[in-house]
Amino acid sequence: MKNEAFYQVGVGKMEKREIPMPDCGDDQVIVRTEYMGICGSDLFFFGDHNHEVANGAHKLPFIIGHECAGEVVRAGKNVTHLTVGNKVALEPGVPCGRCAFCKSGRYNLCPEVKFMACPPYFNGALRRYIDYPAHMAFKLPANVDTKAGALIEPLSIGLHATKRAGIGLGDVAVILGSGCIGLTLLLAARARGVSKIIMVDVFDNRLQKALELGADAVINSAREDPLTKVRTLLGGGLPNFVLEAAGRPETVQLAAKLIGRGGTILQVGSVNAPTTLTLYELTEKEVKLIFTFRYANIYPTAIEAIASGRIDINQLATDEFAFEDTQLAFEQAEHNKQSVVKAVIKF
Repeated sequence: MKNEAFYQVGVGKMEKREIPMPDCGDDQVIVRTEYMGICGSDLFFFGDHNHEVANGAHKLPFIIGHECAGEVVRAGKNVTHLTVGNKVALEPGVPCGRCAFCKSGRYNLCPEVKFMACPPYFNGALRRYIDYPAHMAFKLPANVDTKAGALIEPLSIGLHATKRAGIGLGDVAVILGSGCIGLTLLLAARARGVSKIIMVDVFDNRLQKALELGADAVINSAREDPLTKVRTLLGGGLPNFVLEAAGRPETVQLAAKLIGRGGTILQVGSVNAPTTLTLYELTEKEVKLIFTFRYANIYPTAIEAIASGRIDINQLATDEFAFEDTQLAFEQAEHNKQSVVKAVIKF
C-alpha cells in the first residue's frame, strides 16, 4: 500500500507527496480514506484569510481537511467494536477525556482537544491512509455510504446547534447564510419539525439548493430588504428563531432586527471581526441569545438520521473532484461560490 497526501505548501497552493504508511496503535484503527468534504475553515487556511500563514501562526507545509470517511484496513488489538472492512466516519475532535468538560459530556469545550487539521495539533484528512483513535471512529450502517459519512461532520454542527436552541414543531425560523452550515441547519430544523423556514443569502445557487432541501421561502438580501420581505412572508410578523450561519458582523446585526419578541437568536457562524449590537434592541424584546461551538455526542444521532431516511445529506454535495484534482477542487470552492455550494473529494 502506498500513502499519499496533499500538503498546503503556500497560500492557495497544494502539492501531492508520498508519505509513510501510518503505524496502528493498540487502541487505533488505520482508515483508507474514501471521501473528504472541503469545509469553510479549510478555505480559511488555503486562502490565508485569517493571515495565520503571513504572521507565522500556521506553519507550512501542512495537511488540511477534517470531514472524512473511509474503510478500516487495520485495527489495534484492543479494538473490539470495529473490524477490517467496516466503513467509518471519523469525528475530527479528540478530547482529553479527563477535564471537567469531558466528564460532563461537553467535550467540545475541552481546552486540550486535538482537532484534525487545526494547527499545531495534527495533520488533517487529505491523505489516503489515516491512523486514528478507534473510539472516535463511528461505524456506518450498510445503507450509508462514505460520501454521506464525510458529510456527517457538518451535519453534526446543524444537529447540535438546533438541539441547543430547542427548536421544533410549530416554530418559525429564519436562517441567515445558505452555505454548507446554513443548509445543515435547514436539514436539522426540518427534521425536528420546524413549521416554516426562510433562508437568506446573497448567492442564488445557494438559495436554490435551500429550496431543494426543503426551505419554504428564500430571500436574496443583495436584491431585497430581508426585514421587509420576512414581514411580508409572515403576514406582518417576525420569526421566533433566527439562526445566524454566515459569520459576518452585518448578519449578526440583521438577526437582532429580524427576531420577534420573546424569540431566540442562535449564533452558529464564527465572527472574527468586532461587531456592534444595540443591546436595548434585544432587551426590549426579551431575546434569548445562544452560542454554539462544534458538537458533542451527536455523531450517532446524525448517522441514525441519515440511515433512517429522515435526512438525505448527499444532496448537500454539489461538486465532486478526484483526489488527483485537489488543487482544482480547492480553487473552485474558494473562487467559484456562485456555482459551488459544497465540494467533496473522492479518493
